[in-house]
Amino acid sequence: MNISIIIPAFNEDLLIESTVGSISEFLEKTFDESEIIIVNDGSTDNTKAIIENLIVKNSGKNNLKLVKNKQNLGKGYRTTF
Repeated sequence: MNISIIIPAFNEDLLIESTVGSISEFLEKTFDESEIIIVNDGSTDNTKAIIENLIVKNSGKNNLKLVKNKQNLGKGYRTTF
């Protein structure tokens, strides 16, 4: 079974690493294939750098991806595909 988890993040430098770690651990135990997509919504702290380091650390484990918004667009933002 495959699963994708999307994590919205805005100024989460204190929590993002432990959050991704917990989710990643669960996914590895539960699913054959999974991915975690983190949407950095224009953070002004170190959130983006922490996520980029996690991507390097997690290579070979869960497929971890980063989507970057240059500015904070908020929860209700809708994009067109």
